[in-house]
Amino acid sequence: ASQRQPLQVWREQFQWLWIHYIALGFIALVLAVAYVGLGIYGVLAFLVPLFIVRYAQKQSIDRTADSIWALKELNQDLMAANAEVRQMNEELLSLLAKIIDSRDPYVYNHSEQVAAYVVALARELGLPPAQVDLVRRMAICHDLGKVGILDAILNKPASLTDSEYQAIQEHVTIGAALLESSRALHRLIPGVQYHHERWDGKGYPDRIAGEQIPLEARILAIADVVEALASDRPYKRGMSAQQILAELRRSAGSQLDPALVEAFIRVVEREGDGFIVNSARRVAPSLRTQWAPRAASSPA
Repeated sequence: ASQRQPLQVWREQFQWLWIHYIALGFIALVLAVAYVGLGIYGVLAFLVPLFIVRYAQKQSIDRTADSIWALKELNQDLMAANAEVRQMNEELLSLLAKIIDSRDPYVYNHSEQVAAYVVALARELGLPPAQVDLVRRMAICHDLGKVGILDAILNKPASLTDSEYQAIQEHVTIGAALLESSRALHRLIPGVQYHHERWDGKGYPDRIAGEQIPLEARILAIADVVEALASDRPYKRGMSAQQILAELRRSAGSQLDPALVEAFIRVVEREGDGFIVNSARRVAPSLRTQWAPRAASSPA
């Protein structure tokens, strides 16, 4: 390593001490004058107040150090409590998603799988971790409003009537209204309320289009479609990965954001067809027998 000049070393490490040098020099001068004029008693008369000030300063520093240490311990306790609360919130959201999905055995893992897709797509888009986590939590509870829909409509194996289809559409506004009651969950509302809007403006509930739809809701829309196409339902069998990608390309620019569709296709091409799974296949065989697919009909 090259040697540094003495002046450079002084500037980097000792220049900040110049005010101390001046103060100490002034004190030395005063002490010398006091000694010449009054002798040792003059020096003591000057030094005693200095020692008292130094002692008081040390006490203040010690108390400050104790306060800082106490604050650090309190901060660690708060961080631990915050982590525990976050963990509890995550478990409650996950439990809520399972309760919602359990109303229909064929969608028991639906929210979990949708969350996996949105995380992969959000990361592909280069979103910051906080936004990735936000859209993941939106996915977990995106079907929250289905708690307000009759089982006879949700689980109907035949085609829905117009009035029944309108009732199904209400789940997005029901879910948003439920989240409205919790300040901690307000940020999840856009994904829950708008994940059934379409890029061409023909979706619901507000028929907004294009980039008027929140980005998180557009991401969630693709993940929701992929999961629905991939998984068995009472009215149809799940599609293969390649069939789903073809369907996404067909829907790009009409139902779905075309740029996000291309991003999701990149994820699948990189991860392989196994990235898309039939979540209904995880359902217990006894339940699958009970809910075996019947005659073809339109999805709910």
